[in-house]
Amino acid sequence: MKGRLGLGAYIGKALAAELHGGKTLFLLTVAGVALGVAAVIGIQILNRNALAAFSGGVEAVSDRADLTVTSLTPELSEALYPRVLGTAGVAAAWPLTRLDVCLAADPTVFLEVIGLDVFAPMGLALGEAAAATESGSGEALVAALTEPGWVALSPAFAAERGWQVGDTLAVTSGSRRVRLTVGALLDYQRQAPLATRKLAFMDIAQAQALFGGAGRLDEIGVRLAAGAQPAQVAAALAARLGPGVEILDAGGRRREAAGLLAAFRLNLTALSLISLVVGLFLIYSSVQAALVRRRAEFGLLRALGATAPQVLAIILAEAALLGAFGTALGLPLGWWVAKQGVATVSATLTNIYLLSEIERLTLPASLI
Repeated sequence: MKGRLGLGAYIGKALAAELHGGKTLFLLTVAGVALGVAAVIGIQILNRNALAAFSGGVEAVSDRADLTVTSLTPELSEALYPRVLGTAGVAAAWPLTRLDVCLAADPTVFLEVIGLDVFAPMGLALGEAAAATESGSGEALVAALTEPGWVALSPAFAAERGWQVGDTLAVTSGSRRVRLTVGALLDYQRQAPLATRKLAFMDIAQAQALFGGAGRLDEIGVRLAAGAQPAQVAAALAARLGPGVEILDAGGRRREAAGLLAAFRLNLTALSLISLVVGLFLIYSSVQAALVRRRAEFGLLRALGATAPQVLAIILAEAALLGAFGTALGLPLGWWVAKQGVATVSATLTNIYLLSEIERLTLPASLI
């Protein structure tokens, strides 16, 4: 025990001497490790929050769907909806349209307009959510969805823009300019905290008429009957709807997004690992320089009876402490890196991959 304590005390004194004699190299090494760790942690936080933002959007819009019918082509025909309803094992189904529009007053701000059937389970679910807000009862929401240009916005986005119920806003989609009315404030983020605040819900018929999408859908949500097997119903839907459609289970949309972002995430991770390798190289260089500089010291230790494993333990312990100092600094720095990179990564997600932007950073439990 005394030998171990003596070894620890010696390592502490040796590090203090190194810091005093080679302060620049010591600080450079710690900074290099910290930057490498920060890059890796920051990128991992952004990667996982990118998927979480997409999952939050799916949860806010299609959380009650056991299966989702999408098209392998740009359009999903509305004529397929009755076929979905008539498939064995399907208890309920609801059509959805999705369209990105920008605010006429600020073209850099985008809204995703969700068109839905207010009398289908998805629309009724939104009515239930609206009943708990200041917008009024679910019945009032259903009635309001029949008024031209009526939309429900999140309270967070309405507050950000200074809008209240009854206010109007102009949006553009291509060459179309449409005037909408804020009919309700719908706090869907209570059930999907990571969903973007920039969702606007309106009646599907209005959405199709106002934005020129008559007869076209983007997806059909499906709820299974009690006891129905998802795989069997999915196979029945595929056979009934024919080629050109894709049937996704509850996790299929998330896996699809993960696959879409795989190359993007891999590139970011590879770049961050390069920074970490640079930090490790600095540790190696620092230890190598210390070995040359302290060769006489280590020779004296051997002459006084220290074994080769003990000298090696001193060297490795000092390298580990350098890494520990750098890691301790790099962890909080990684969070800062993630916050600074949110805007850039979000722009890539929305402009290239057409996915939801990251609005709220969370620290994944696996990184703590």
